[in-house]
Amino acid sequence: MNEAKSLLDGLSSKVAAQVEAEQQEALSKIDARWERLAAMAEFGDLTPEQQSKLKGPFDELKRSIQRQRLVAVMRDLVRRFDERDYVEQLAAMATWSEQARAQKTDAVTGESEGARELCEASVEYVTQTGLPVSFTKAWLASAADVDEYLAALKQAMLDAIASGKRIRI
Repeated sequence: MNEAKSLLDGLSSKVAAQVEAEQQEALSKIDARWERLAAMAEFGDLTPEQQSKLKGPFDELKRSIQRQRLVAVMRDLVRRFDERDYVEQLAAMATWSEQARAQKTDAVTGESEGARELCEASVEYVTQTGLPVSFTKAWLASAADVDEYLAALKQAMLDAIASGKRIRI
């Protein structure tokens, strides 16, 4: 019975260590995304209130992860944030930044903001992995394969940008 108890205690400590490691990794990923967003030029165009609104979902996710004890749920929270919330934050930042720049331009040139809004197309955000890359091989086996794949990936990215999309990396 004592042996079973010691095995259980050892297993419990390993699980707790794994949960702690996963929490730290998830928090690190969230911090990296925030730092990337805050380092963008568009972020500097925002008011402190807008910057705070952008930070809110990051802080909420961090609190959720710190409360969580299930590794799979932590990973899923980060994945869902990447796929949905992070993209929404980037889009909001781009919209607010564009509005701030338009207001500055309007003040200097006297153009009407309404005319500018009609000319602007809405920007669609896509993930790099979601781009259709025209490459026929299933794996890369040589330097030439790498060069071919990179050329195809570059073309897919350029096509997406030319069609008015922004690629999230």
